[in-house]
Amino acid sequence: MSYHKFNESQREQVVLRRLKQGEIVALISDAGMPGISDPGMELAKLCVSENILVVPIPGPCALVSALSASGLTTDEFTFVGFLPKHSELRRKRLMVSADQTTTQIFYVAPHKLSQFLDESSSIFGDARQCVIAREMTKLHEERDDTLEENASRVKAIKCIKPAFAVPLHVVSRMDLAGAVFWLV
Repeated sequence: MSYHKFNESQREQVVLRRLKQGEIVALISDAGMPGISDPGMELAKLCVSENILVVPIPGPCALVSALSASGLTTDEFTFVGFLPKHSELRRKRLMVSADQTTTQIFYVAPHKLSQFLDESSSIFGDARQCVIAREMTKLHEERDDTLEENASRVKAIKCIKPAFAVPLHVVSRMDLAGAVFWLV
């Protein structure tokens, strides 16, 4: 059964009914770890509110992979996820990140990467260390550089896929019946 942001409210009731009947449900995502910038979060919230056990099965996660290979501070970090679509809300959120003293991690869609780098440079400054992490552990893995260097490289690329995880350094009881499993 498909489950995504366009049908989650209808599918949640079907899944909830099946779980209450004692079935085991597994949520599998082709976009990394279910529930992290993913509709699975709503399903988990619903299950928890209904006292249904949710069992995560860890798998690949761009957030953790990018952070661990970034060379940036990992003892404390903030996962921002995707920024708002509206420019003023994006700017306000970036200003909040600029005031933090922890590494900030953003998810950025390929078609918004250049815009993200430009907006981030105007707030954080061109020299701020910025790691663009994509295709982690694959042939075309990329990471490193400053905001300015990454912006120049991204503008030279015509087609960018898939989404990016962008860590940004900032100075300033196991009953399986009725359980939801998170698989990647």
